[in-house]
Amino acid sequence: FKIYLPLATETYELQIQEQKIHGTTSSRAATILVVEDDEALCVLTVRILEKGGYRVLSSHKPWDAIEKAMKYNGHLDLLITDVIMPDLKGPDVYQKLAESYPHIRVLYMSGYTENMITRHGVFKEGVSFIQKPFSKHMLLECVEKILNTSCNPDVEANETADADNKNKDMTYDC
Repeated sequence: FKIYLPLATETYELQIQEQKIHGTTSSRAATILVVEDDEALCVLTVRILEKGGYRVLSSHKPWDAIEKAMKYNGHLDLLITDVIMPDLKGPDVYQKLAESYPHIRVLYMSGYTENMITRHGVFKEGVSFIQKPFSKHMLLECVEKILNTSCNPDVEANETADADNKNKDMTYDC
């Protein structure tokens, strides 16, 4: 079996255009801490973020993640954490880290809907949330949106007396 193709008379340069879905270089230099009790999902999330150009620390155990963060000598820009974990809830991980990293932003993730988690009082309305399962594109877009926003709803909640109203206005659309 043979296939005959005509001889090319011109040279073509293949131009690869990088699709810029995710913001600026400065946000790409961000350091992210991932806390997810499902080891496979933790590894996958880390891979997605690293391929997206981020520096990533991770742990599938909340207390280990807090310990890693405390030993880390750099700046932590974002915490991505599961909401419901056996040892410690995501909001508790955030509160502990916020003591040492007051400007850390947070993205909560869960297999439960945001409405259900909010209704059960796990966290307030207005925080950044992404529901599992999520795509690579959804995660990177959400991270970029959070990192390119000048403030964090949870930080605002700690600093503002009228935080509940502000949180509702600052919901990230992740």
